[in-house]
Amino acid sequence: MQSKEFIETIVDNVTEAIVKTLDKRFTDLENSVASLKSDFDSAQHKIAEKTQSLENTMSDETRKREEAEMKLEYSDQLSRQTSLRIFNLREMSKENTRTELIDLFNSKMGMKLKSEDIEICYRVGKQNNKHSRCTYLKLSNIAVKQNIYAKKKMLKGTGIVVKEDLTKKKVDLVNQIAEKIGFKNVWPENGKIYVFHNERTQLITSTNNLQELQNK
Repeated sequence: MQSKEFIETIVDNVTEAIVKTLDKRFTDLENSVASLKSDFDSAQHKIAEKTQSLENTMSDETRKREEAEMKLEYSDQLSRQTSLRIFNLREMSKENTRTELIDLFNSKMGMKLKSEDIEICYRVGKQNNKHSRCTYLKLSNIAVKQNIYAKKKMLKGTGIVVKEDLTKKKVDLVNQIAEKIGFKNVWPENGKIYVFHNERTQLITSTNNLQELQNK
């Protein structure tokens, strides 16, 4: 009996020791898991903060870039405020486009232009035997430019077309809008683009404006 009790005592003691050891290891494991979870949550939070900071930085950079592009676009168009583009003016081997345009505007539009009213006048692009190149025209002041542009319809029947000197971005915008509502319903004026849509005239600065109009 004593031997049996002794063995049972040893078994109980060993069992208790094993349980205590396992309990400690489980406790240590739980603590490790909790620590790892805390570290993981902290890392996630830091990543989220850095991601948000990066997104904010990128957003700021995008905004600054867009603002810079808008300023450049505005400056570019402003530099063209006294310029026009003349299309379909017959091109000859020996020509004086300044004199030809002055004669044209004076005879067809009833104007009294002089040579000094035109600062710069030249053909644009490579020479092509199939058609006449566009003529770039820079006037002495805005009033002269606006007067010519206002009377451009008086050239009807000559085939000659007078257009505003727009930036590439605005030319592309006019073409995009025209594809949607037709060229008759979109026109530039003093570097700005207007459309007539749904019985109303409105200034357009991007295709988004037109989309908003179409959704109304």
